[in-house]
Amino acid sequence: MSNLQHIYKSIGHLPKPIRAVTKVLGNIYFGWRGYPMAGALSGCRMQGQMNRVHLEGLYEPKVSQTIEQLVKPGWVCADLGANLGYFTLLLAKQVGRHGRVIAFEAHPDNVKQIAANVRLNSFESWVNIENLAIADGSNSVVQLFPGRLYSSFNGTEPSHCEWNIVGHDVEGNLTQAAFEVPATSLDAYFPPNSRLDFIKIDIEGAESQALPGMRRLLREAKPFVLIEFHGEKGWASRHELLNADYCLYDIEQAQWLPSDSDNPVYQCLALPKSRLSEVVDWPPQT
Repeated sequence: MSNLQHIYKSIGHLPKPIRAVTKVLGNIYFGWRGYPMAGALSGCRMQGQMNRVHLEGLYEPKVSQTIEQLVKPGWVCADLGANLGYFTLLLAKQVGRHGRVIAFEAHPDNVKQIAANVRLNSFESWVNIENLAIADGSNSVVQLFPGRLYSSFNGTEPSHCEWNIVGHDVEGNLTQAAFEVPATSLDAYFPPNSRLDFIKIDIEGAESQALPGMRRLLREAKPFVLIEFHGEKGWASRHELLNADYCLYDIEQAQWLPSDSDNPVYQCLALPKSRLSEVVDWPPQT
């Protein structure tokens, strides 16, 4: 049970009107001070559009588990599609103050929220936040598109976690561009011979652009890559990893993938064959 659940349980025996007021005041306080997190982010706090899944440490558990098991102190990590900073904080917690995390996020409002969450946890000295879309490097500016619309107190508004540069939502419905954002590729951002140990990629279909834009890094730095594939085009981009001599592991089904597999996988860990000796205990025993 999370710290927040303990608090709400403790007021559960109060009269209903007092419970309602207490909960509203509690949400205002935690919205300002940050909600205490559980699970992989236990000991951390976050502001923003947190829901019960986030607070209880149940958000994308396989991704969290993989990061906890693989990312080591002192590593250099990149978080592509950092959103509100959930995995940025987890990576920062794993690498510690002798490591480094670079969080890439295209939407400026999300960037402000990441910065607030990094400050809440005093991770500023080893976390850099970049308001950039990551693509193939062919354009310095790209259009940013909303994802699905959700009901809110203000009517309907796009989800903060589904903004993308591919022009459609996760169900394939075309959307209208909202504004332009600066863009780069990882090969352009990281100079030759840079250290990069781990990359998390969740960019709503733009992995088909980001992977070609990191060809040098894949062959030179050989980072572990934890990636979400979206749609046929996204899944087809796995060949960038295979061509760089990576092997693929389906973290949801807990199985290695044949190099010629055509069955799309959603969440995948890509490991360079030359670094497999570093993960002799992978996959973990459950």
